[in-house]
Amino acid sequence: MKKLAIAVLMLLSVFQLQAEEKVELKGVHLCCNGCVKAIDKAVQKTGANSTCDKKKKTVVVTAKDAAAMKKALGAVASSGYYGSSEGEYQIKQAKGSDEMVSKIALGGFHNCCKKCTTGMTKAVESVSGVKKHSVASKKRDFTVEGNFKVSELLNTINEHGFSVSVQ
Repeated sequence: MKKLAIAVLMLLSVFQLQAEEKVELKGVHLCCNGCVKAIDKAVQKTGANSTCDKKKKTVVVTAKDAAAMKKALGAVASSGYYGSSEGEYQIKQAKGSDEMVSKIALGGFHNCCKKCTTGMTKAVESVSGVKKHSVASKKRDFTVEGNFKVSELLNTINEHGFSVSVQ
């Protein structure tokens, strides 16, 4: 009986080790096949897998364990994308103050085509107090000028499915 109990426990531990982690990211900027390929490539480099749905603007990331999932989500953000998710796994958002600023340099957003450029332009221009920006085709870095809150700018960029870093 003891041997049977030990065998069952060992079998259960093997199944637990094989359990995958899965996260659905919503609201991700996926305007073209270039966006899909960029996410897939970034996630695959971490050993995880992704499935993108352009119409729904979702990405499902599957990883072998919690550490691999965190690495995969970090790769998504580093590639210039953001998506909201439920549960313990989240893409870390760039932090900004609620103080008003006149200029900020941002970088790292995915910008493979005109639709990416247009998407970021709409996000930046929708922020109250923004007067000028340097978002340009195929460029990952840009500046924003005016009189605006950094936190509002960064949150709005995330809401449009992009991730950036403050330079």
